[in-house]
Amino acid sequence: MIRSSKNQLNDNKPASYLPWLTDELKQEVRKHFEPKYKRKLTDDEVYEITDNLTEVMEAYLKMKLREKYENK
Repeated sequence: MIRSSKNQLNDNKPASYLPWLTDELKQEVRKHFEPKYKRKLTDDEVYEITDNLTEVMEAYLKMKLREKYENK
């Protein structure tokens, strides 16, 4: 994902556009992904990871709904 400037994610969305991303959830993301990256993650990286995971889940759910309702 390419950021056009600091504090912005793809599609020019500001990092703060994820209002449901609480401090507690950010810590959970860090807890899971920092060992994989073997370093501390920046806030922007946490937002980017969360945004990517959200997009993957949305795509998966849309695919499953299409399968369920288009096959009837």
